[in-house]
Amino acid sequence: MKKIAIALFTFFAVQIAAAQKTTETANPKVVAASEIEALSKAVPMDDNLKSSYATLFVLRAQEIASTTDEAKKKEIFDMYAQKLWWGLNEEQRAKLEANKDLYNKIMVYKK
Repeated sequence: MKKIAIALFTFFAVQIAAAQKTTETANPKVVAASEIEALSKAVPMDDNLKSSYATLFVLRAQEIASTTDEAKKKEIFDMYAQKLWWGLNEEQRAKLEANKDLYNKIMVYKK
């Protein structure tokens, strides 16, 4: 009877730990929404550019969430950062660079 109780306890402990781990990963759409909101406050953008960037942020967050290799995550992040960077004009890039916190959040990969 003790073995069954220990087995059940272990099973539930593992299940709870796994459930907590899956809820810790951020939803890509939520991550993208916060990034596009912060970017649009700092850098003036028209609705078309904002929509395109929202799509890029979602795609980047989804691809990063789907891989576990840190080197691959950095590669994906950097690829999308370049797309985001070159989609802005000079004035917009200057405003983004002036906002160091936002620049580091959007353009620099962190584990």
